[in-house]
Amino acid sequence: MKQLSILLLVSAFLHACSETRPNKSTTESSERQLKIYNNQDKHLVDWLSYYQYEDSTFSLESFEFESIDTLQFMQGSVKGSFDEGYDSIYNDYLVLNAAKDQYIDFDSYQWSLDENKKPMFSPDQEINWVDINKKTVTRIGFLGPSQWVEDAFWENKSTVVLLENTDEYVLRIIKIDLKKKVASTFKCTYLKRPKFNYGFARTIKKGVTFG
Repeated sequence: MKQLSILLLVSAFLHACSETRPNKSTTESSERQLKIYNNQDKHLVDWLSYYQYEDSTFSLESFEFESIDTLQFMQGSVKGSFDEGYDSIYNDYLVLNAAKDQYIDFDSYQWSLDENKKPMFSPDQEINWVDINKKTVTRIGFLGPSQWVEDAFWENKSTVVLLENTDEYVLRIIKIDLKKKVASTFKCTYLKRPKFNYGFARTIKKGVTFG
């Protein structure tokens, strides 16, 4: 009788665990779905609207899972807004969090102004996470000439979303968990090609002139 009672308890425990333990396939499926919890963020809305002007069918549902990657963060090579010699020309381009004590900077490495106030561009782009209170500049990404971040926004206190494009108009949305150092990437091959990409239009809109 004692052995039967023990067996019944073990059986009940295993049954309870099977009910509460998350299904692995369900968890993996969830990670492979693009979910943006603040999908009315102005940066995202402007980015989507720009490409929807050419293709009205383009939306967040157009993006498919591509990869999940572990990132290696390192010290960034640009100046933070707290550093001596920081150029205030970039102030309008910083992507601040809600508390305005952290920001993402993907502009100051890629371009600067010459003596005639005209932009000079680097073929590469460094994406930096800057903590104003801690006075740290952390590189969370680096891109070559064939792809670039066009805009970004904060989904929450520890998640940044990068909006990318490539020279072949493969658009990507990359969600980076700054605490876990994990990036989830979703992509969409955009078939309609506007005269200018959003990144170029964004730079002009904020005041940098060309020519």
